[in-house]
Amino acid sequence: GAFVASALALEAALMGMFTALNLLQFWLFALIEVIPAAFLIARYGTSPGRSRAAWQFVRSMLGGLAMLLAGIVLLGWNHAAATNGAWSFDLTTLLETPVPEGRQSLIFILLFAGLAVRLALFPLHSWLPIVAKHGTVAIGVVFLVGVKVGIYALLRFVLPLLPAAARQWDGAVMVLGLTGMLYGALLAFIRTDLRRLLAFAVISHTGALVAG
Repeated sequence: GAFVASALALEAALMGMFTALNLLQFWLFALIEVIPAAFLIARYGTSPGRSRAAWQFVRSMLGGLAMLLAGIVLLGWNHAAATNGAWSFDLTTLLETPVPEGRQSLIFILLFAGLAVRLALFPLHSWLPIVAKHGTVAIGVVFLVGVKVGIYALLRFVLPLLPAAARQWDGAVMVLGLTGMLYGALLAFIRTDLRRLLAFAVISHTGALVAG
């Protein structure tokens, strides 16, 4: 019962992120998702190292969420500065208040770094092989969907809101993506543990998606 409830809670949080049109709401669902995900790893992991894997997961996700929140708050502050103090985190409202190009880079770096942790993009990928090795395999597909929410958020929020910064940093992002693609593929090639092999394969195709 607890396993099924946690899996459904995790699924509900993912659905919330995919349907949110408010950046703060998206962040709150991402924070909520950490709770059932960590419980599933710590309680239903299949090796003695599952508690360490859960802690590594929580620490990494909270670090990424902190950077993501900082970027979202700066977007709200930019809107408030342009509208005499009216704060908003709604996507359609923020699109009506373009961020000056001079402010875009910092916000882009914060948002991209926060999402890169979720994506397990090189070099912010260290949590994924540990979770893959010690966590539960029963809902591995749900975890992979959670990883890919980062790609969705880049396309849904970051690129439309920060187009100048996206153009400015596209070379660096492509380098990270291609490096992660090759790094993950090479490490997957030499793995003998199937779980870690799949984890590095995920890191590799995440790099390909980010470069794309």
